[in-house]
Amino acid sequence: MAKAITVPKLGLTMDKATITTWMKEEGDAVDKGEVLCMIETDKVNYEVEAPQSGVLVKVMAEAGSVLPVGEVIAVIAQTGETFDLDDLVRQARKETGAPPSGESMGASPEAPASESPPRARGERREIRISPLARRIAEEKGLSFEGITGTGPGGSITREDVLKAFEARENVSVQASPLLVSKRVPLKGIKKVVAERMASSWHTAPRVTQVMEVDMTEVVRLRDENQADWDSKGVRVSLNDILIRAVSQALTEHPEINSSLKGEEIEFYGNVNMGIAVATERGLVVPVLRNAHQKCLLDISRESSLLLQKTQEGKIGPDELCFGTFTITNLGTFGIDFFTPIINQPESAILGVGKLDRKVKVVEGDKIAIRSVMNLCLAFDHRVIDGAPAARFLSRVKEILENPEEIF
Repeated sequence: MAKAITVPKLGLTMDKATITTWMKEEGDAVDKGEVLCMIETDKVNYEVEAPQSGVLVKVMAEAGSVLPVGEVIAVIAQTGETFDLDDLVRQARKETGAPPSGESMGASPEAPASESPPRARGERREIRISPLARRIAEEKGLSFEGITGTGPGGSITREDVLKAFEARENVSVQASPLLVSKRVPLKGIKKVVAERMASSWHTAPRVTQVMEVDMTEVVRLRDENQADWDSKGVRVSLNDILIRAVSQALTEHPEINSSLKGEEIEFYGNVNMGIAVATERGLVVPVLRNAHQKCLLDISRESSLLLQKTQEGKIGPDELCFGTFTITNLGTFGIDFFTPIINQPESAILGVGKLDRKVKVVEGDKIAIRSVMNLCLAFDHRVIDGAPAARFLSRVKEILENPEEIF
């Protein structure tokens, strides 16, 4: 039975996705569970698998297409099977809740599943060009006959044409006073992060408070306990210790662990800690759920797994949502302090600077070398006033400077 493949919904806030790569071509035989294509959302890369075995009789969206959730991207059917393509598309949109479309992106109402045996792997069809790619090539004066197609069946896509145009333009770039070494489209995760950061910057009246924290006792206790932790296969980082301390402080200062929703402020009884991670694809924030209920070793184990999956692009959509507070650490890059942008709809974010050695005055007039770190709390002044924010940050400082209770 013919089956329409749609853009899946991978999270509560997801509304669209970009098809990055087709692993199968129109006319290919596919087995149930085989990867048909890769899609990219604002948070993750995802493999769309074949829900049944058959033939990929119709590819309805090119690589690079940005489509809403529920949109039909392909059809799988059995060899020789006929079906009403328009009806199949309408039914799929209805089942997924996608808005109806005036026309399907396909061919005749009665579409045969396959007029010839499925192609062997690696076999290519004759090069084709989409109407949009043809129009762009003509507008830019390009001969599309010399362009190598990367779309389904070797078809030339819009991106192929634009790359060919860019290559032609780069031939004369030396004549320009500006030497453009490369152009990279703003898309995928980077585009969504850019949009959300701009929205946060313009929406939330942001205030940043900076406080220096003496981390000497944290460093001492971490070094004393590391051998025992190593025997358990756990490597505790300063970030893990910060998560533990901040989670405790948030339970004591719930006004910081909140969000503005319409005309109401929601206060959360659980701490879901977002951990900002820089990846090759852009900034990703996996969420450690119920961090306030976990001991330091559990935080270390779970955060380590989250970071690994994030860097490898294997993080799941359910691991990227429902955050209530975020920590972003640039200390490993030698940054002393900075002003982080709030990860909305959260109301605050903690920026962490580098761990440094400084000469400090301690116990009256004595001089000592101490390990210190700057913490930068940025908060939404619509939700949080300056004094409660300062009390929260002071409590984090107090916990870190007297850390026995969190180890």
